[in-house]
Order: sequence, then C-alpha cells, then structure tokens
Amino acid sequence: MTRQGVRWRFQRVFTDLYVQAFETILLIERVFGSALRDYAIRISKERFELRRQMESTGFQSADALLRAAKDKKAEPQSDRGEGPA
Repeated sequence: MTRQGVRWRFQRVFTDLYVQAFETILLIERVFGSALRDYAIRISKERFELRRQMESTGFQSADALLRAAKDKKAEPQSDRGEGPA
C-alpha cells in the first residue's frame, strides 16, 4: 500500500466513520436524551467481549452453541459452588 493509500485510509476511518459515529450519537442524545448512554455503553462492551471470545474459540455451529447453553442451564445449583443462604 502506498503512503497516499495509508493517508486516504486513515482519513476515511477517522473523519468519515469515527466522527460521523459521534455526530449520530449526538443527534440521538439530542432527540432522546443522554439517559440511554450507559445502556448503550454496556451493550457495546458486551458485544466487544463476545467478539473477542469468538476470535479465540473460532467458528462454532449454532446447534453446538445451543447444546452448550442447554447443558449449562441443566447443571444443578449445588454444582456451581452456591451453598444455602
């Protein structure tokens, strides 16, 4: 990639995408208020963490993920280290 290509890509990512994302956020907050900000930040952090986990585990089929979720739900409470209160 040429230096001009690198400059163009940085300009595109920073100016076009990053700044436009903040413009969109400001527009939404002006219309709905900033009360949704904490909720949106929490969701974005959860999505980021899920992407990181997916990268480390690789692709898994949906049925394998559903089976694992069902198996996890089927575990008895006492096996999780939770004692009586």
